[in-house]
Amino acid sequence: MAARALNKADYVNLLDYARDVLAKASRSILIQRPSTGMGRGIHNAWTSIIECAEEFEAEGRDQDRLIFLILEARTNNTLSISSLIPSPQGEICLVTKLPFFVKDLVAAWASRWESMRAQHRENLLAFTARLVAAGGCSDWIFLYGLSLLREVLETARPLFPAAPRFATRPALPPPLQTPVSFGPPSLLELLPTLSRFLVLAGTRLAALCNCSADLAPLQGDEDRRLRSLADLGPLAGAAGVNGGPSGFAPTRWLFWTQRLETLSGCGDQIIASEAGACLGSMWDKEMLLCGPLTRDRVLRQMRIGRGAGGWELTRGVEVFEGQQEGSRRLE
Repeated sequence: MAARALNKADYVNLLDYARDVLAKASRSILIQRPSTGMGRGIHNAWTSIIECAEEFEAEGRDQDRLIFLILEARTNNTLSISSLIPSPQGEICLVTKLPFFVKDLVAAWASRWESMRAQHRENLLAFTARLVAAGGCSDWIFLYGLSLLREVLETARPLFPAAPRFATRPALPPPLQTPVSFGPPSLLELLPTLSRFLVLAGTRLAALCNCSADLAPLQGDEDRRLRSLADLGPLAGAAGVNGGPSGFAPTRWLFWTQRLETLSGCGDQIIASEAGACLGSMWDKEMLLCGPLTRDRVLRQMRIGRGAGGWELTRGVEVFEGQQEGSRRLE
């Protein structure tokens, strides 16, 4: 991805370029005359849209334009390809409504999520979560969400970011020096992104976990590598969690809520508030379902929001899989 040296007009131009490429691809498909470079052009269009999605403010007007462009292409079947496209390596068969899109989006996330600025990470997650909520693409796009949940809740991670190390330049005051190394993203950086994801796409995630969804297999070495994003993290694996056939399972959902409960009780107010907001979202999504996620719970008290400061979470005695949990208050 190009360095972030573009201004707002440049990103608008990128979006116009992507729209033009997709329109040309659609015309080629309609007249059944696909060109050799059409597949590459579609990849380039998705790359431009992904870069714009990182830059455009989450849930803002510019991001709305991106969502509309994707939904328009899918709804009108303008990119449905069921023919063979010639390429230097041989013919390629494309049969999806949005060819390459999910794979390109998940691959971009997998390769760069740790190095993204926190705002770009949150923007991209909001963009994909809104597509999920609107049914704009296949459920395999949830690979990025499972990856985020694994890194935040199934992997040991510091609460706070490491102090940046600066190049040794005595002549420059520290504020003018360029940071040359950062630690891995901390929970303080990742929890707000997770919270937005759960608000926007948590209902679909809960439904997939509720039925232990088994998605169609991915093919090819690259696709198998992306499929590994759904694998359990070290903490979940050590706890004996069953990840289901495709990474979705009631026991995994329960593990996430238990981890958030633990974080909600930590000593830091900011971490506790962010974790409480995530937990409140997950409980809200559970209330929309019937099935393994909720059938063993015999008592659920109302969760009371307390505005922008987070959630005030009060729980009574609950029974889940035969284990009784005492009353606990999460501040």
